[in-house]
Amino acid sequence: MTRFNLKNLPLVFRVDANNHIGAGHIMRCIALAQEWKKGGGNVVFLSCCESHIIRDRIVDEGFKYIDSATLSEQDDTQNTILILNGLSQAFWLVIDGYHFSDSYFQSIREAGYQVFLFDDVNHRNTVSVDIILNQNIDAEKMKYNCSSDTKILLGVKYALLRKDFFDYRGRQRIFPEKGNKIVVTMGGGDSENVTLEILKSLNLINDPELDVIIIVGPSNIHMDSLIKELSSSLFKNELRISVKNMPEIMAWADLAITAGGSTCWELCFMGVPSLVVCTAENQKHVINGLNRRQIFKTLGWWKDLDIENISLEIQELITDRQQRFRMTNLGKKLIDGKGSERLVNILLKNFKGYRQLRIQ
Repeated sequence: MTRFNLKNLPLVFRVDANNHIGAGHIMRCIALAQEWKKGGGNVVFLSCCESHIIRDRIVDEGFKYIDSATLSEQDDTQNTILILNGLSQAFWLVIDGYHFSDSYFQSIREAGYQVFLFDDVNHRNTVSVDIILNQNIDAEKMKYNCSSDTKILLGVKYALLRKDFFDYRGRQRIFPEKGNKIVVTMGGGDSENVTLEILKSLNLINDPELDVIIIVGPSNIHMDSLIKELSSSLFKNELRISVKNMPEIMAWADLAITAGGSTCWELCFMGVPSLVVCTAENQKHVINGLNRRQIFKTLGWWKDLDIENISLEIQELITDRQQRFRMTNLGKKLIDGKGSERLVNILLKNFKGYRQLRIQ
């Protein structure tokens, strides 16, 4: 791909995370930011993030974090433009969040900046941005109401993975006859405590050979109920909060039980056979697409979960080596891990100062 000189060129992100806005929004922004920094660019996060762990993660990556306290949209817009004005050569603002309106985008563009928007559900009547990205499966079928000059990027070829996953590129997975090693991850907040239902299902299996790692986010408010449920478990278990070695855990696992967020692309890349719970409306089309292609198997909508049925589904995948083998291969074919590189090149080629950046 084309090479660029990104020295001192800032990429600015406007993204939030709390108990209602999943951490996946920030995590995929971090993946894009890592690729930008890899090319020598600077990264700035404007964020209202409740978790100090996630804030520390942003800073530890070498990115600048500016707290964007909860403001009215008008104040938020003015604050963002003020920060952009203070940065040399800041043309791109990357926005990830459903709570930003089209008037917000228009104000940023009228101030002279280009807007790159992450989207998942195509819920807006109009979208006034320079580039819109929907990285989800079957996104190609969506029709966005944009102006003719908006560049639309659709599909899993743009799926974003953080750089720590790349150490596992090409890794061959081992398929034991019985897949005892299980990872459970229901997102950073898991406000509905779906994790507890999964643990109840695992307890029904009553198998001491199982080895389960349960991952919860820093904003999870249900720790006491999870600890209580695990206290009666026969299987080996470990409850971890805000892990930094997710690729290592995925490489260890024989299978996963997960929510339908951006973790799905990581599991596909890592070749982890997975059972998926739909925990939000914006996950439905992703889960249905993965289920239809037999890459993952859906457990359904979180409100309709039946622990006995989940228990049976888990047992089936644990003991079906061939099914796990097929799911692994299909997942790896779907996600190649080059999404961040593709997006950085697109951002630069559509950047107003492109001619000055290109290295001949």
